[in-house]
Amino acid sequence: MITQLNANQIEISPQNITVSRAALAEAVHYLRAHNHYAQNPCQIRSNNTPRLSGPLCSASRGVNANVRCINYILPLLSAADVVGISGQRPNTTWLL
Repeated sequence: MITQLNANQIEISPQNITVSRAALAEAVHYLRAHNHYAQNPCQIRSNNTPRLSGPLCSASRGVNANVRCINYILPLLSAADVVGISGQRPNTTWLL
């Protein structure tokens, strides 16, 4: 549940996670820069351990105080019709 929303960040409870605006932008930038559209989906590879995270997870985490946030970003972007998400293993996402 989003508990606070302002121009620079979103706070999500009960996980007590803050997602920066920069992390949202970085996720979209990463997908666009690497041509991740429906024909070329990106593996999400989210992981709590930074060295085990995939590139998309690492890119968003890198601008979010090293806090894993891609699991919160992608549903928000999906609700806004910015990305598609596949829950089949491995989980993937792509720009719409």
